[in-house]
Amino acid sequence: MTAAKVSMLLHVWKSDPGEEITAKTMRTAIELARWLAQESSATACACAAAEQDRAIQEEAKVMLGKLVNFGRPLTRRELYRKYDDESRHLHDPALELLMANGQVRWVDARPEGRLEPAPETSRGHL
Repeated sequence: MTAAKVSMLLHVWKSDPGEEITAKTMRTAIELARWLAQESSATACACAAAEQDRAIQEEAKVMLGKLVNFGRPLTRRELYRKYDDESRHLHDPALELLMANGQVRWVDARPEGRLEPAPETSRGHL
């Protein structure tokens, strides 16, 4: 459908359009329609990824606040119990971001270890 619309536009924009759309115009329109579809898909994926990143960053801020306010090192399980939904798949990306940014660290050996905010984070340097 997009290719047909593009072919009509190309046909009208030609300096001397005939009565019929030429095969060359139709091929060009199909190529343009494919390109538009690919670009549209890529843009949608980029927007979705950016939104997901933003959501993880917001969740990380909330999680860091919970860790700082708790006042002592706590296990991952204790941390996740501070949420209405304790599912790991919801909270692990935020915790991984905090760990990667050096804002949270493991106090004990994993997997049953305890977490705490990094010392500079605990003093209010978010």
